[in-house]
Amino acid sequence: MTDKEYFNWLQKQQNNITEDVQKAIDEQIRLGEIAREKQDQYYKLQDKEIELLKIGGQKFFEKYPGEINIPENDMPIIDIIDGIIKQSLLTPQKNADVVSKMNEIPELKQHGKMVNEIAQSAYEYVQSFFELETKIRQDRENLFSQEYLDKMSQFADEGVLLYFLETPDMPLLDNELTTQKIIDIFYYKECATLQTLLYSIMQLRDASPSMKRKTDDIEICLQLIIYGYSYNKDNNQGYFRTATRNLFALLDNEHKKCADVFEGIINKKKRYRTGLQRANKIHKLIDDLNLKWENMVWDKINSFYKKINLSEKCIGVINRNSIVHGDYTFNEIDVSANDVMKLMLLWINMRLLADELCHIDEMLGIFLTYLPSIIKNEMNKCSSNLD
Repeated sequence: MTDKEYFNWLQKQQNNITEDVQKAIDEQIRLGEIAREKQDQYYKLQDKEIELLKIGGQKFFEKYPGEINIPENDMPIIDIIDGIIKQSLLTPQKNADVVSKMNEIPELKQHGKMVNEIAQSAYEYVQSFFELETKIRQDRENLFSQEYLDKMSQFADEGVLLYFLETPDMPLLDNELTTQKIIDIFYYKECATLQTLLYSIMQLRDASPSMKRKTDDIEICLQLIIYGYSYNKDNNQGYFRTATRNLFALLDNEHKKCADVFEGIINKKKRYRTGLQRANKIHKLIDDLNLKWENMVWDKINSFYKKINLSEKCIGVINRNSIVHGDYTFNEIDVSANDVMKLMLLWINMRLLADELCHIDEMLGIFLTYLPSIIKNEMNKCSSNLD
């Protein structure tokens, strides 16, 4: 793609951003900043809470062994909460004795003083998340025309998934736009557009050890793709194959993350050993949650994901088995620039879907964490009113 063609694309994109779209972008940015701030505040308090409970808990059980029944590791969260509530209702004196003994431990006493602050922070985080999510869903509902959605669907069927869009700012209805042109845009100037798309994900590098490993692999993928496309076009197969293997690992990880959502909350956590089992779980989960946008996205992701995992190569689609298992004597192991970019876009869409489902899972987890306290406070209010 020439500079002229790229800047022509940028001009069309700018023209595509109407006043309503710009307002939506600005408001989403504002709400996103608030949600990130509230998330950071909650996570900092949560880290402090975990440290106090870790140290205080160890001291408590050394001083009072057997005082509290520890739940089994695989016990559903809802059963643990049920046990806590029943203990509070049926044995209030014992519960009061345990609380008194816990207050003898400095770390647990300090944690007790933090409970209201943590609960308030959790509430603000959940509220900010749902305000942002509501805004994005409303914008997608109001700003994406059926014609625009049909065009996204067409590109997805051709292997280019663009469901990361939160507003219709890409000029997809332009008559000159083709699948190849979109791919060329993502490759232009050392993948500048792709790097912008990956920026927010790369900022999570220090969030956890697992995220550090993931972002390491993403960064290596990006470097291999850039070098293979921009600097070694005559001999880029090794770069593309290596990047592709990394992307398959990253895709499998997000696929597993999606399938693990809500596991261990109502029933014991299940292990899904095959891609088909995971796919069926994800489909049921999205369907049960009645997530219209995610349902549409999952249909396209799953369709493409199944094709690349077929035992025999599907025409026009990269074949995972040949590449991962090293079938070097067959042409199926070859990877084109288009193949690896399509796979990268598939991973980005899968990653964002996993993030959305995991956020919903986290919100439910936060609610259930504070449910016993909420019930107890309401009961205390009722008792006070009766008195």
